[in-house]
Amino acid sequence: MKNLTSGTYQVVAHEYENEQMPIKVEISDNKISKIKTQKEMIPGSLEETVFTKIPKEIINDQTLTVDAI
Repeated sequence: MKNLTSGTYQVVAHEYENEQMPIKVEISDNKISKIKTQKEMIPGSLEETVFTKIPKEIINDQTLTVDAI
C-alpha cells in the first residue's frame, strides 16, 4: 500500500444482499492497526465469522486484497 495517514476513519463495508456494515479503521505508523465493526452481530453467524477473520487477514498481511474466507 502507498503511504497511509495515521488516524481513525469511519467507513462502510457493503455486505451480501445490499446490507451495510459501519466499520472503524485505525491507521498508525503507515499501517492498518485496527479494524472494528460498529454493529452488533449475532454470535456464530456468517456475518460475525466474516468480520472477525477478514480484518485479521487485512492487518496481518497489510493488504486489502482479501475477499474470501
